[in-house]
Amino acid sequence: MATVHHHLPSEILVVGETPNLDGKVQEWLKHAGHHLGAKIGEWAQVQVAQYFRNSASDFKRACESHKDGMTLRITMTRVPGMEELRLLSRGKAPKEFSLAGLFKGSPAFQVIARPGYTINRLRD
Repeated sequence: MATVHHHLPSEILVVGETPNLDGKVQEWLKHAGHHLGAKIGEWAQVQVAQYFRNSASDFKRACESHKDGMTLRITMTRVPGMEELRLLSRGKAPKEFSLAGLFKGSPAFQVIARPGYTINRLRD
């Protein structure tokens, strides 16, 4: 969704198995991207709060560094709905498909605190 609203650099493209020569984003992808973005925000908020509750000492230790700033690295795996999005991108709607129920459940998370600013670019 960030690509559609131009929040990401123009060189980042929506990639699918079929060519998208006109560069238009299909309507279902706009809606799915919006819902996924909202769910990522919800999931991340819960996981970061849980990280601070359970790992406050690790965070404090990382803050003792002389580096400027702090980076929280959040990694998600097993994100609900990804297989359904793959099927949709191939033009195959899953049985009993519902956009509202697409991202039910929670992904696996890992939150790591690192001293300093860490920015990983998607492309150089």
